[in-house]
Amino acid sequence: MADRINEADLARELNPPDDDKKGLKLPGLRFSKKWLILPISLIILIIIAYVLLNYTNLIYLTPFGGSDEYYVTAQAINASECSQATAFIINDAQVRLQNTGCDNITAVNLTINDETKQYILAAALQPNDSLILIEDLSKI
Repeated sequence: MADRINEADLARELNPPDDDKKGLKLPGLRFSKKWLILPISLIILIIIAYVLLNYTNLIYLTPFGGSDEYYVTAQAINASECSQATAFIINDAQVRLQNTGCDNITAVNLTINDETKQYILAAALQPNDSLILIEDLSKI
């Protein structure tokens, strides 16, 4: 009896139910078409995100009030050749002056956007020390 093939089993093998007919049939694998859509759609979304992120970096928006960029340089006013001062902007508002030389600095010429002003410091600026020279650049 074990060798006998049941007609119902044979019919099921030759004509599988409708659930098994849907989908892609590979040797040893069966999966439906909806599982193919997910990876393809994810790849398309990744490509779109990549393109958008790369090309939005090319867009540069300026505020309506004009440019808020400042160019700052400093020059120490001392007789010594060892005197050096460096000015840089912090938080787009403050100008910090740093003594990068080996002598004290008591006065400095500060150039902001091609306008030079002389600042006399209340106390001498020691080497490798710094101070905030201008609190708010927008008020200049």
